[in-house]
Amino acid sequence: MNKEEFARRLATRGYTKTDAKQITNDVLETITECLVDGQEVAFHGFGTFHVINAKDRETVNMHTGERIVVAGHAAPKFAAGQELKRII
Repeated sequence: MNKEEFARRLATRGYTKTDAKQITNDVLETITECLVDGQEVAFHGFGTFHVINAKDRETVNMHTGERIVVAGHAAPKFAAGQELKRII
């Protein structure tokens, strides 16, 4: 399901399609802003969005055999909550 399909499904709960799209966009933008600011976003029972900081790592270029270092980076992660796990 993509964002457009999600908004359409949300609209079946009594929102207009326009409002559903706006709500979807606003929620996603707000979660993104919080993660950029270094905050976790937790929905009790549903799950937690957070950022992990991957360390530098060494790997091998498959074409040349050369050893290279891949720089560390930040990456978003989602951990499902117990209620969501139970339902699924």
